[in-house]
Amino acid sequence: MKLVDTNILLEKPSIIERNDVVISVKVLKELDGLKRHSNPEIAEKARRAAIYISRKVNELLFDLEEEAIPTDDWLLKRA
Repeated sequence: MKLVDTNILLEKPSIIERNDVVISVKVLKELDGLKRHSNPEIAEKARRAAIYISRKVNELLFDLEEEAIPTDDWLLKRA
Protein backbone atom coordinates (compact mmCIF):
# COMPACT_ATOMS: atom_id res chain seq x y z
CA MET A 1 0.00 0.00 0.00
CA LYS A 2 1.13 3.53 -0.78
CA LEU A 3 0.20 6.55 1.28
CA VAL A 4 -0.45 9.56 -0.91
CA ASP A 5 0.15 13.11 0.19
CA THR A 6 -1.76 16.25 -0.62
CA ASN A 7 0.62 17.39 -3.35
CA ILE A 8 0.20 14.25 -5.43
CA LEU A 9 -3.58 14.55 -5.14
CA LEU A 10 -3.39 18.18 -6.28
CA GLU A 11 -1.15 17.40 -9.26
CA LYS A 12 -2.40 13.96 -10.26
CA PRO A 13 -5.77 13.16 -8.66
CA SER A 14 -6.19 10.17 -10.97
CA ILE A 15 -3.62 8.39 -8.75
CA ILE A 16 -6.59 7.14 -6.77
CA GLU A 17 -7.49 4.86 -9.68
CA ARG A 18 -4.68 2.59 -8.49
CA ASN A 19 -5.60 -0.24 -6.16
CA ASP A 20 -2.70 0.22 -3.76
CA VAL A 21 -3.36 3.79 -2.60
CA VAL A 22 -4.23 4.79 0.97
CA ILE A 23 -5.42 8.29 1.84
CA SER A 24 -4.92 9.64 5.34
CA VAL A 25 -7.64 11.58 7.10
CA LYS A 26 -4.94 14.21 7.75
CA VAL A 27 -4.46 14.57 4.00
CA LEU A 28 -8.22 14.83 3.48
CA LYS A 29 -8.41 17.65 6.02
CA GLU A 30 -5.49 19.44 4.41
CA LEU A 31 -7.08 19.07 0.98
CA ASP A 32 -10.39 20.38 2.32
CA GLY A 33 -8.68 23.50 3.65
CA LEU A 34 -6.97 24.09 0.31
CA LYS A 35 -10.34 24.31 -1.44
CA ARG A 36 -10.56 27.82 0.02
CA HIS A 37 -6.96 28.80 -0.76
CA SER A 38 -6.31 32.38 -1.85
CA ASN A 39 -4.55 31.09 -4.98
CA PRO A 40 -7.41 30.15 -7.36
CA GLU A 41 -5.29 27.52 -9.11
CA ILE A 42 -4.59 25.65 -5.88
CA ALA A 43 -8.23 25.95 -4.80
CA GLU A 44 -9.38 24.51 -8.13
CA LYS A 45 -6.91 21.62 -7.93
CA ALA A 46 -8.10 20.83 -4.40
CA ARG A 47 -11.74 20.82 -5.51
CA ARG A 48 -10.89 18.60 -8.49
CA ALA A 49 -9.07 16.13 -6.21
CA ALA A 50 -12.04 16.10 -3.82
CA ILE A 51 -14.35 15.25 -6.71
CA TYR A 52 -12.12 12.34 -7.76
CA ILE A 53 -12.14 11.06 -4.19
CA SER A 54 -15.91 11.45 -3.76
CA ARG A 55 -16.54 9.43 -6.92
CA LYS A 56 -14.41 6.54 -5.61
CA VAL A 57 -15.04 6.87 -1.87
CA ASN A 58 -16.51 3.37 -1.53
CA GLU A 59 -13.52 1.79 -3.27
CA LEU A 60 -10.72 3.66 -1.49
CA LEU A 61 -8.72 2.77 1.59
CA PHE A 62 -8.44 5.43 4.28
CA ASP A 63 -6.09 5.67 7.23
CA LEU A 64 -8.12 7.20 10.04
CA GLU A 65 -5.34 7.41 12.60
CA GLU A 66 -4.35 10.92 13.59
CA GLU A 67 -1.55 12.35 15.64
CA ALA A 68 -0.87 15.94 16.63
CA ILE A 69 2.12 16.41 14.34
CA PRO A 70 2.41 18.08 10.90
CA THR A 71 0.91 16.03 8.07
CA ASP A 72 4.21 15.50 6.23
CA ASP A 73 5.90 14.28 9.41
CA TRP A 74 2.98 11.96 10.09
CA LEU A 75 3.14 10.52 6.56
CA LEU A 76 6.86 9.89 6.86
CA LYS A 77 6.33 8.17 10.19
CA ARG A 78 3.54 5.97 8.77
CA ALA A 79 5.52 5.08 5.65
